[in-house]
Amino acid sequence: QGDLATAEELHRTAMTHAMRNAPDSLDAARSLLNVGSVASGRGDLAAAQRYNQAALRILARLPTGRTIRGAVLNNLGQIALERGETEKALRLFERAAADINATAPVSYMASTVELNLSEALSAHGDVAAAREHADKALDVGARAAPGSGSTLEALIARGRLARLEGDGDLAEEYFDQAV
Repeated sequence: QGDLATAEELHRTAMTHAMRNAPDSLDAARSLLNVGSVASGRGDLAAAQRYNQAALRILARLPTGRTIRGAVLNNLGQIALERGETEKALRLFERAAADINATAPVSYMASTVELNLSEALSAHGDVAAAREHADKALDVGARAAPGSGSTLEALIARGRLARLEGDGDLAEEYFDQAV
């Protein structure tokens, strides 16, 4: 919790500065995104949603910022998924993927969004589509950030999906790769 408290303090300071000096800027939106991420980390989904929605309102007024918007939409999708709002999460993750894939298709963020979309599709019961997005997350993650947490999470997701599809041997292969 100490690291989270320090992060929150630093991000709030940056947010206050950005909102005072340039309230309709990418810096302000990024600061709101960061404070929202910390709030989510603390488990305060209502605050996380407020900060991310405020960032989205700023981004709607700017001609640039598609990558940041993708990250905000991803965060809102995670909040919706945590609340059990699978349909809403799917729409948000799809929009996030469109933004991220248009601006940073081979990036840690692209891998993360694809992984989250896979999780939402799995929760929705569409295992085949979930597998496709988990495979994409794995491919992008391996190219953008080999050995990263996103790549490892994608391996675990593929293992879980293989298990859901009744292929225990394939599941074990993915789990072994993640270790």
